[in-house]
Amino acid sequence: MPDDTRSILRPMLCIVVLAVVTAMVASSGRDGGFLLDDIKHVLNNDSIRDLGDLGAIWSGTRRPLVNLTLAMDYARNALEPTGYHVTNIIIHTCAAIICFVLIRQSLRFVRFDARRTDVVACVTALVWAVHPLQTQSVTYIIQRGEALMGVFYLLAMLAFALSVRSKLTWIWWLLCALAIAAGVLSKAVIVTVPVAMFVYDRCIVGATVRESLRRRAPVYVGAVIALLLLIPLGVATGVLNPNHSGPATVGFAYKDVSPFTYLVTQSQVILHYLRLSVIPTPLIIDYGWFPATLASAWWSMLLVGLMVLGTCWLVVRRSPWGMVAAWFFIVLAPTSSFIPIRDIAFEHRMYLPLLSVCVLIVVGGDIVLRRCADRMKMPANGRISLATALVLIMVATLVAMTVDRNADYESPQALWASVVERNPDHVRAWVALGNASVLEDDPLTARSAFQHATTIPPDRARLEPDAPTYLNAWIGLATVLDGTGDVNGAIIAYQEEVRRDPNRIRSHARLGFLLEQIGDGALAIQHLKAASVGNPDDADSRMRLARLYEARGRDDEAYAMYTEVILLAPRAAEAFGRMAAIDIRKGRFSQAEQLLLEANRRTPGIVELEFTLGVLYDSAGMVDAAAEAYRRALAIDPNYARASDRLRALEGALPAGSDGP
Repeated sequence: MPDDTRSILRPMLCIVVLAVVTAMVASSGRDGGFLLDDIKHVLNNDSIRDLGDLGAIWSGTRRPLVNLTLAMDYARNALEPTGYHVTNIIIHTCAAIICFVLIRQSLRFVRFDARRTDVVACVTALVWAVHPLQTQSVTYIIQRGEALMGVFYLLAMLAFALSVRSKLTWIWWLLCALAIAAGVLSKAVIVTVPVAMFVYDRCIVGATVRESLRRRAPVYVGAVIALLLLIPLGVATGVLNPNHSGPATVGFAYKDVSPFTYLVTQSQVILHYLRLSVIPTPLIIDYGWFPATLASAWWSMLLVGLMVLGTCWLVVRRSPWGMVAAWFFIVLAPTSSFIPIRDIAFEHRMYLPLLSVCVLIVVGGDIVLRRCADRMKMPANGRISLATALVLIMVATLVAMTVDRNADYESPQALWASVVERNPDHVRAWVALGNASVLEDDPLTARSAFQHATTIPPDRARLEPDAPTYLNAWIGLATVLDGTGDVNGAIIAYQEEVRRDPNRIRSHARLGFLLEQIGDGALAIQHLKAASVGNPDDADSRMRLARLYEARGRDDEAYAMYTEVILLAPRAAEAFGRMAAIDIRKGRFSQAEQLLLEANRRTPGIVELEFTLGVLYDSAGMVDAAAEAYRRALAIDPNYARASDRLRALEGALPAGSDGP
């Protein structure tokens, strides 16, 4: 076969193999449902319901292009998650192909052995694509923002690389600027791409600073102009303004972690990312990473600092390895430097930085293997067989781990179960597992999860004893125990819940109800009063409280509370009837009659009201009127024994006065 034909077919074959394998491996997670933030951004996102309403799609979000892809998915699949997964798989497969072309072009720049360029680039891209660290960006639907941004970041770098020796320079520069603009509309992490381009120009192309700025100034200007989209999107203000209004979760307005503390902590996180790049286990959706102190993280600061200095030295020397090392730190800089983010560590942030480690392992491994083989005078066939075996073992291992990890994304319950298995002292994860189990109608697992969360000592969980996470655990436990009929357990859980947060009004109400059920009226009154004071519209708690007052002979308090019930629920027949009963006991017959007649007018056909009216007339000596009221009660309910007994008493069958109101 002619060399020209081979030079065309070989990269095409690599692209086909790369695309097929990447899509097949990523497809192992296509059956998963909507998880975590998917609820907000997909299930409850009204802006994606109409693909034709571009105004709604593009407004109210800092990632309008991601929102547009979600709207396209909704138009095709409604709320069937498989279609959304397919889109993520397509995005990731495109990223893998662009990654291959970029690595191939870069190896050609540094005069890598032409016979091995395609294979080495393909293997590098494949290792990157099937690595388990990528599952969060691919299988977790809403994290497509990271993958989509990655596509445009890689595309911008590829356009820049192809522009260097092309006669169509301006076309490639325009494509680069457009890719950056699309990346900005996907996720702000692409802000570092001009720096990556400059380092690429220096370390891979071999240009000096002066040459780079003189020959390619327009592409840098275009990149900066594209990044200005961050301003109308509100990203720049939201991140940089320390007095930004609203609840901040990222940027200098986020006050829970200082920039310095975040920087110190990220030294530990970066080393963790590097370890996962080489040994990708355990993978956790929520690390619950706690801020570090300088005293505890000095060694990681020192090590990362030395790595950064070494990278700078390689860049100054214009070594190709300088680009490899710099890529890792440049892409990670927005999330792993000094700009505080609520979630300190997240695996999807390694979507693009992982490429540095893959290049180091594959390209570096190829160079080392060849040199060792040359020294050992290993035959070419033997060297190829050894390299092939090592690649197959590595890729097969990564594929197996990725497929296994994707199984965790099958449901929120499975995902959180994987978290607590790998971090058993993570209180928030146990609470999340409990909540997910409730949604899965699995009360036994939910109960166990919430109970476990409440028993983790604060020193082991690295939380304050009164941390809101513990409160959430008690809230979940109380709800589950209440729902499964464990009254005593629910009472204990509700009591702990309202002790931690006395403003839990609904829990006060429910606790009052349960205490009433077991006969602890005094304590029930205490919590029902708290519920009534906390919720001026709670007629049910007021009704229960009034009944308890009345049962304890506190008629005046009961009467006042029944009055409040009627104001909130004008058709509350029982409240009218109980107020009338109190009036009857106190001899206020006229007032009782007015209440009962008004109640009958508002809610006719209530047997208890007719019966109470009969008792009123009976007590007042109005025998005929009483008998007529009892007959109306029996007409509503012929089996209402109290009315029939009273009626027989009036008719002489029984002694009068055998029953009271």
